Amino acid sequence: NISGPKSRIILSRVFNNIDFSNHKFPYMTFNTFDYLNYKVRILRASFTGEQGYEIYVPPKYALTLWERIFYYSRDVDLVPYGTETMHLLRAEKGYIIVGQETDGTVTPLDLNLNWMIGKKKKDFIGKRSLTRSDIIKGDSVISNMDLSYLELEAFSNSYPESKRFMQIVRDDIYLVDENYDSYLDFTIQWNSRGFTSYWIYNSDKEIFEFKKELNYMRPYYIDCNNNLIYSFQGGTAWYYDSYAYKINNGQIEFYQSLYHQMGDGYRIERYKDANDSIIVNDTIYND
Repeated sequence: NISGPKSRIILSRVFNNIDFSNHKFPYMTFNTFDYLNYKVRILRASFTGEQGYEIYVPPKYALTLWERIFYYSRDVDLVPYGTETMHLLRAEKGYIIVGQETDGTVTPLDLNLNWMIGKKKKDFIGKRSLTRSDIIKGDSVISNMDLSYLELEAFSNSYPESKRFMQIVRDDIYLVDENYDSYLDFTIQWNSRGFTSYWIYNSDKEIFEFKKELNYMRPYYIDCNNNLIYSFQGGTAWYYDSYAYKINNGQIEFYQSLYHQMGDGYRIERYKDANDSIIVNDTIYND
């Protein structure tokens, strides 16, 4: 393994008949070449976070190749390094090895890898461990929320004359990083149609803040590139409303709305901004 910002320069000297450019030799690819009457396989990969290559040769040619590499790197201060150095370099880069840097108490949130979690999945291995009732920072709980006011009751929910008819028997509580700031937020479903209340964690104040303006947000698509949350507000097959919320510095704010209506041979699309001003109002005919 040869690694570092000058590794390409060195290998281009050793294997002067090989093109090591990004176009010809992209990351995570390998090729087999003829070199000094034997086969050599080169893999472009990195275990340190720097540009790097792994070179595979028959054992009896290893010393010869080693000496040639050092001969062609006399002006770039090439030095040997061991596995301990390699492990430190990859750890600094964030290339973790599950079971070494992590154990059963470490979550992706602890490692700031919450972007890897499939938030749209209804269930996956490990989800239960993520939906815990506290927010962890280091080894200490930095905030918690008393949910003792939420009571579960057993009653008949099948008779219209009942005062509890059509009410939710149980509220669903979730812990989700809604604003992508690496802290879990509380969401409580309060409506059978999926409407949810949001308590967004404020890392500066170390408290959960209730966001009433998000009560009718029902995300169906998240655009991570533009920090937008698209929410279905309800409707029918013929008309519906859709909202877009913008994530800005950890704050979720209403951004834009779309009213969509379909008729016989036409459809209407009306876009409004956060101030309820019409941006586009268009009637599109099918023919």
